[in-house]
Amino acid sequence: MVKQRMWLWGAVLLAAAACGGDSTAPATQGSFQATVSGHLSLNLSGEAIHGTAQVQGQDVFVLAMVRGTPGTNNSDLITIGRDNPTAPGPGDYVIFPGDCTSCTADDFTAAYLHQVTLADFGFFVSDTGAFTIASASGDTLQGSFGFSATSFFVGDDSVMLAGTFTAVPGDVASIIQ
Repeated sequence: MVKQRMWLWGAVLLAAAACGGDSTAPATQGSFQATVSGHLSLNLSGEAIHGTAQVQGQDVFVLAMVRGTPGTNNSDLITIGRDNPTAPGPGDYVIFPGDCTSCTADDFTAAYLHQVTLADFGFFVSDTGAFTIASASGDTLQGSFGFSATSFFVGDDSVMLAGTFTAVPGDVASIIQ
């Protein structure tokens, strides 16, 4: 396992277990809107939070965008994260492949979980992309993202995600673990 991708492996474990309702939706109100194209064709909207979580004893930063309740039927979870637990400031950031072996703790990767039922879900890990923090006012992060991702479980299924977010601080650990 590549050490700096700790946050992503927490999300992988969630998808592999397809947690049946163990996770909770964010308590605070941020928001996001996104489109998914390729293997899936969806328009999504929901809540957006950011914060730190501990994965295998290491604090990591995660931006989480949630439609529904993670781990339950008809839910979606988009995550962008890095192993550096500090929230990013305004700027443009590259999204690297989920299996990046040369990434540093400051580099970001992304993932997408689409769950129809406990037995019918797709988990996609970033190939390439970018996201922007347009403003970081107080604890609120506003910006946009776009990335391509390939199925973690089924070799060649892929999706493209693009959207905007206003994320507030929240308990990301309850979502990705």
